[in-house]
Amino acid sequence: MKLSNLANVLRAAGLTVVETPGWASRGYAGQDLAEVRGVLWHHTATNRGAFAGSDAPTLNMCIGGRPDLAGPLCNIVFGRNGTVYLVAAGLANHAGRGSAAGIPTDAGNYYLIGIEMESSGVAPFDWTEDQIRVAPHMGAALERAYLLNQPEELRLQLGHFEYSSEGKIDPAGWPGGMDGLRESINAVLNGAPATLAPASAPAPAPAPAPAPGQIIRGDNEIHWVVERGDTLSKIQAYYNGPSVDQIAAYNRIDKNSITPGQKVWVPGPLVWIVEAPDTIRSIADYYGLDAGYLAALNGLPGPDAEIYIGNILTIKA
Repeated sequence: MKLSNLANVLRAAGLTVVETPGWASRGYAGQDLAEVRGVLWHHTATNRGAFAGSDAPTLNMCIGGRPDLAGPLCNIVFGRNGTVYLVAAGLANHAGRGSAAGIPTDAGNYYLIGIEMESSGVAPFDWTEDQIRVAPHMGAALERAYLLNQPEELRLQLGHFEYSSEGKIDPAGWPGGMDGLRESINAVLNGAPATLAPASAPAPAPAPAPAPGQIIRGDNEIHWVVERGDTLSKIQAYYNGPSVDQIAAYNRIDKNSITPGQKVWVPGPLVWIVEAPDTIRSIADYYGLDAGYLAALNGLPGPDAEIYIGNILTIKA
């Protein structure tokens, strides 16, 4: 089976989801999962220095693989700020050798959804408040969507170390261990109040209601100026983010009718994976954004802050 509805499942639970290009058709050697019988939680073992200015520094590796292991290496990468990056809807190389109840020996890849959570995995442990806050909602959403056909005792939420016969330790240092994570997942499943919004964030002031038919957009809203021959499909393919229907709904327009000179606003989330010789200013110029705004959006100290190849910058939240 393919996890073809994964984006909808997670967004419906209130998570911020980024669909990486090609994720919905991606699977190791073109293969799909046999059946979902559980979720396997990992940490990425990323060097702490890579976290500077990057939410998910291992994303490209998890998509493409390592010299010793072909990608994809997971189905989901879980970023430092709680963002969920979809890597593969099909088979992923993440479980390795091991066993668990209801899982054929050494066949975890075929039955377990693999989540790689960005963390060094060494003390002092560096799990972020966002990760701790969001992970139970992700686990609960996956369980509701894919595991309710299993007996309750076989709805697996496992740490890699609990499955592995190769001495794995991940996800090391999670508060309360896997028992703590399972308890928090069960609390969400049993109706615990949602806490997806940061507790410290003030409630935003309500925006003024637009007049009928009027669309109010900020100075840093990303848009496309329509030229002759353009279609919403062309715009969607360029940004590789929202669907044609989402763009049409966001602009309150007929998806089959756009005219030259018209501004078509592009909804998020949108990301940019840094390549050489990108800078914050060059990326901001490309999208017609203010460089200071782009830096602030990504938690960077200013428009001249260093960014690194493979960093993932949020262009529109």
